[in-house]
Amino acid sequence: MSATGQGERIIQVTLARFAADQVRAGLDARDAARDAVRMLGDRVRGEGGVIVVGPSGEPGLAFNAPTMARAWSTAAGEILADL
Repeated sequence: MSATGQGERIIQVTLARFAADQVRAGLDARDAARDAVRMLGDRVRGEGGVIVVGPSGEPGLAFNAPTMARAWSTAAGEILADL
């Protein structure tokens, strides 16, 4: 779990905890990330992003900022990055 953006807003909504709770409730990593970022914008008009790794290692990411630098590796060890 990794969160970045407007720190005070992210802390106000405990963004990483919220995303983890979504995974615990059965959402996949991508949907959990999307729900968390949507909640960040809706509740406190926060701007940022989150990277979530699901129980089987699948990554999910979402952001509502104009850009978010991000990187992850696949199960095969390939490193992927994007802006």
